[in-house]
Amino acid sequence: MFELVKFHNSRWFNVVLFVIFFSLPFVLYWDLFSANKSIVTGDGIQFFTQKAFLGSSLVQGDFPLWNKFLTNGTPFALDFTNSAFYPIALILSILPFKLLMYSFYAIHLAIGSFFTYLFTKEIGCGKVASLCTALIYELSIHMGGYRKEHIVIIVTIVYLPAILYFIQKYMITKRIKWLLLSSVAMTFQFYIAYIQDVVYTDIAAGIFLLIVGLYNKIKLKKIITDGLLWGLSYLGLISFQLLPTVQLVQEYGQSGATAASIEYFKGYSIHYMKLLMMLFPRIYGENVYEPFGTAYSSGFDIELFLGVFVLLIILFGATRYFTDFRIKLSLGMMVGAFLFSANAHIPLLSEFLYQIPAINGFRVPSRALFIFIFFALVLFAITLSKLSVPRQSENFYRFSKWFALGICSVLCCAIFANLINLMSVQKFNFDDIRTFYNYCKIVFLPGLLVLIAAYFVAFSLYKGSKKWSGAQYNKVYGCFGVVIVLFTIVETNSFSTISRSTNFEVFNLKDKASQVIAQNIGNYKVWDAFPGIDGGHESFISQNSNLYKGISTINAFIPFNNPRIYKLFSNGNQAPLNFTGLLTGSLNAEDNLLLQNDLLSMLGVKYIIDSSNLINEKGEIKKIIGEKAVVYEKDIISIPDLMGKVFVFSQPVAIKPQTYYKVEFNANSVGQQELFYVDLYGGEKYDQPEQQKNFHIQVGTSRHTGYVYSGDSAAIDNIYLRVVSTPTSEMHITNFVITEMETQIQEHVYKPFLIDEGNRIFENINAKDILYVPQKTMSIKDVNDIYGNIYDYDLSNVSYIENFKNVDLTNTNTNISVGNFKNNSIKAVVHSDKPSFINFSQNYYPGWKAKVNGKETQIYMVNGLIQGIEVPMGDSEIEFYFFPRILFVGGFITLLTLVVMAYIIVRESRKDPIVLNNNT
Repeated sequence: MFELVKFHNSRWFNVVLFVIFFSLPFVLYWDLFSANKSIVTGDGIQFFTQKAFLGSSLVQGDFPLWNKFLTNGTPFALDFTNSAFYPIALILSILPFKLLMYSFYAIHLAIGSFFTYLFTKEIGCGKVASLCTALIYELSIHMGGYRKEHIVIIVTIVYLPAILYFIQKYMITKRIKWLLLSSVAMTFQFYIAYIQDVVYTDIAAGIFLLIVGLYNKIKLKKIITDGLLWGLSYLGLISFQLLPTVQLVQEYGQSGATAASIEYFKGYSIHYMKLLMMLFPRIYGENVYEPFGTAYSSGFDIELFLGVFVLLIILFGATRYFTDFRIKLSLGMMVGAFLFSANAHIPLLSEFLYQIPAINGFRVPSRALFIFIFFALVLFAITLSKLSVPRQSENFYRFSKWFALGICSVLCCAIFANLINLMSVQKFNFDDIRTFYNYCKIVFLPGLLVLIAAYFVAFSLYKGSKKWSGAQYNKVYGCFGVVIVLFTIVETNSFSTISRSTNFEVFNLKDKASQVIAQNIGNYKVWDAFPGIDGGHESFISQNSNLYKGISTINAFIPFNNPRIYKLFSNGNQAPLNFTGLLTGSLNAEDNLLLQNDLLSMLGVKYIIDSSNLINEKGEIKKIIGEKAVVYEKDIISIPDLMGKVFVFSQPVAIKPQTYYKVEFNANSVGQQELFYVDLYGGEKYDQPEQQKNFHIQVGTSRHTGYVYSGDSAAIDNIYLRVVSTPTSEMHITNFVITEMETQIQEHVYKPFLIDEGNRIFENINAKDILYVPQKTMSIKDVNDIYGNIYDYDLSNVSYIENFKNVDLTNTNTNISVGNFKNNSIKAVVHSDKPSFINFSQNYYPGWKAKVNGKETQIYMVNGLIQGIEVPMGDSEIEFYFFPRILFVGGFITLLTLVVMAYIIVRESRKDPIVLNNNT
């Protein structure tokens, strides 16, 4: 027995405990693991494909500062959402894909559970209570269920217990090293990437430090001084990733990425009525993940259900032990987190929070519920620990009895009232009662049975406490903890272990399309001509599986999308700054194929996945070559502020079938408009996407141009030109003109490449190589004109550069021999009989450098997106390489911070502890 107690108090116990926590996910999902299936789809897949790309690059000795495989090139390591410098990702990424996915999930659940155990012990909870809480935390719906789809959220929020544990150690010891270790845990959390919950965690940790510090009578001056050191060390440690990310946001913001609106900020704000799901998870019906709809949802509302036993103990602790500071603090953090999560349903709170920088850029405020759930479990641990004292069992028994009776009474009244209401209906049907009975059986019966079981367990504990010895009660108390965990697992398991799965074979070159494309693609790219934005859309490159296959694509499933490429594909529309699925397809896909072959060719798009049958049997494209006649014009259209209600301006118009029409106008708007489009409308039979053009109207005056296609309009008697908006401010449309355009058709531009039952893949015969010479360079005053008037530019043959020079290169003979194109560089040998210009069809981004014959040369942004350099006559060796200096500046700051932190910790450890305590 002595040896067992000794082991229980040893460090080996902690090691074994961590291993157990790590092993549990493999046990829970063994059926999927053994069947070679993933535990996630969607967002989860794109997260792990990024890690697999990191690992494969590391194995090849080529750390990916740049990613050439997605959206025509992205700054991989500079984008914190890729967590390229996260230590655990660096280590685990070299594992096989399946083992990477499961190990990554398991180790983070182990981190969260282990530090939940340590934290609850550190605040004074017993080992039984701490172990029970840690197990319930790991096996909760919040750590599993469909939340695994957003695996990045899980691996972010698990650091909250670790951060608070180190802060609590600081409170007890007054040693700054624990606060610095807390900043290290915060740094790990930041590097994992999910910035929204990082910010929420930082705020919660700051509040915890201040309140607990004052309660422990630490002088305010010391709290502020040590808190500043804590914050500065945190900023220093994350500088390696923070500075490049700030540069990325600035770069994309300058290119036109839009800010979040208040409606975006309030989206998925949870309704307070959802708290009923903590007792009866199915009270709002079978759709337990978004009852009431998305506007009133956390996205996964079922996560509030922690188990009836757990809720009972939480409520008992909140009412019985409210004077306990730990209880009050936990309740305060819960209330604060919930109010923030439900801000859209609290008058004026959203408007206030929206004014806070950083906070106002996030949607789904209910993602702060992880703080609510964690402190609910802390409250559970504190209360369960108090029940280790025999005399407290009587209070718990009495509370359980009255709580069970109260819930049963309320339900009986509600059921009786509903039955009376059903019977009073004129067309009374016994099927209605049967439906209501089934509803009650599914929704209320499970919770009531557990509640009654909890009452009997509490009764047994109370009765036994009167006759058991202290040692006997301790044993029974340990069994009591086991019973709670088992009941909770049984209750929540069906929600916790639910998964959407994908067979791992889709990430290998198993299918014919992947094999054929991989063998032929070289440095070219693939584009899925999918006319929509949908992370669930499937093809052999979807969910970023192309990363695993080594196939470069224009499509991508990433948080930060390059606004330049989005504007080129969407005719000037601006990209939201953070929208994961934005480039999974293109809302303008048909026009991209038919009218923008020069854009696809410029980007080296050789293979088109025609998933929506947009390419006809002739593989033709259309080129707009001029204007024919104005068919409608209006000097001014005044649009009032309708507070978001629909405004429609409609006029009859005479149009021809199968014809393109140019829409152009000036807009002057007091505010940014959420919806604005121009279309041709002829009733339900003539209302297709090709007859509609969406425009993004910003504050102030702006010029807009777009095209609509009349299509098969011959059989439509009356066709109307419509301007449709949901104005939230006054707006004036001036110089509104509709012009018929002349087009030229070119056939067989898209040649069938792989057409079978599962694929429609075409080859673009005009696709340019990764390095190519244009026919000419042309100077333009403002590159932004390309985005709004793209059909006026010949992107594949001409390099348009701001304030450059006009050079005709048609008679220049330039041969390019491309070397190996790695993640971060490409080299080539060039021979030219005259001075020439070479385009490099990767996205322009700060940090790219170029050398010609060993000397650095200027890189120009070409066509508003790609890169280009001048090369001299004769033989030359050229190189483009990605060397972001901002990354190394951040790295230096981080390294310096580590040195300073090490010095502070060593210096403090040499001090006399007694002297140190006297100073506090």
